[in-house]
Amino acid sequence: MNQLPAQIIRLPLQLSASLMQLPARLSRSLDCLPEHTARLEHQVASGWHQIHTRLGHAGLDAPVDYLLHQRRAKLHRVAVLGLLLMATLGTDDVQAHSQPSSATKPRPAAAAIPVSTSVPPPSSPATTEQRLDRWLRQQPGYPRGKSVTTQLSVVRAPRTSHLPPCQQTEYFLAAGARLWGRINVGERCTAGAQWTAWHAVQLRVQGPALVARQQLAAGSMPQPGDFTIQQVDWTQYPSPPVATSTVLAGQELQRTLTAGQPLRAEHLRTAPRIRSGETVMAIAQGDGFRIATDAVALASAGEGQSIRVRTPAGKVLTGLVEGKNVIISR
Repeated sequence: MNQLPAQIIRLPLQLSASLMQLPARLSRSLDCLPEHTARLEHQVASGWHQIHTRLGHAGLDAPVDYLLHQRRAKLHRVAVLGLLLMATLGTDDVQAHSQPSSATKPRPAAAAIPVSTSVPPPSSPATTEQRLDRWLRQQPGYPRGKSVTTQLSVVRAPRTSHLPPCQQTEYFLAAGARLWGRINVGERCTAGAQWTAWHAVQLRVQGPALVARQQLAAGSMPQPGDFTIQQVDWTQYPSPPVATSTVLAGQELQRTLTAGQPLRAEHLRTAPRIRSGETVMAIAQGDGFRIATDAVALASAGEGQSIRVRTPAGKVLTGLVEGKNVIISR
């Protein structure tokens, strides 16, 4: 029974000591708050980077970035309207809340753990465009030649504000990409982070081309006098136009060419030396003998190609085209 009063006496003292220690514990907790906040920001940034990488592989990064951008824009407008409302209702109250009280001594800020920011250093569109143009000019297949001019413009730049900072990047092209018209240029981070972004650019190419003076029928053999040399926009066509008449030798048109239409390589094919239904000389030769006879070509073929012919006796032979003759080896 005598111990109970002693415990009752010690209880207020213990409670008072705990209350005296409460500010110190609270201060230590507040000191650790920046560290916990920094860790949380780092975890959120890492998680978002993984999610964005998966969205990029699925081709959904641009729509999601657009939606997040719209949400951030709405929150920004709400914050601005709130500040304007506070300033309208009472300027003194705003200033009073924004300035620390002179009676309250400011507590030194705790040292936070360094965390990599998710916003890379800004780069102007002009600098990015110049770097892309300089890199594309070094690639094989870039349009070159006398009187050929190019002009590059960025159609759509990737959104990189949510990506972790990168110390070094490199550009790349998809396999089989052509270097004119609309081009998608990839940019991957090679130091400091792991992400890939895509630039949509437009490369306009002006260059010389053979343009038909009048309509040219399919199967005809075009001559240099059938064309004029004009400057045309190469990006309007799936392949560069033919710019010199030296390629016309021994060629024929696979399809009809209209007046004013540029000539392209796919319009031409090697003209056959022997055409189907044409009478040719079939020569059979071997060790110590040589027999020649007229024959009718059963198909068209070029120099050195295999062709089948029918003799007057109705026998079908196979040989190689050599000029206007078919050489049949035995």
